[in-house]
Amino acid sequence: MRATEATPRGLGVGVTAFDRLIAEGRMPKPKPVGERVIWDRLKLDDTFSDLEKVW
Repeated sequence: MRATEATPRGLGVGVTAFDRLIAEGRMPKPKPVGERVIWDRLKLDDTFSDLEKVW
């Protein structure tokens, strides 16, 4: 499941880097809402702030 540009842009990273962080289990997974997937912005912000190193 690939992120759209809006979600990673809010964190200042690219789509590929964001997808990699999710695949590595370093970022929370999205929640399915109907046919869409939505990330919890507050969880993303908290998790991103706690990362030691992004790359």
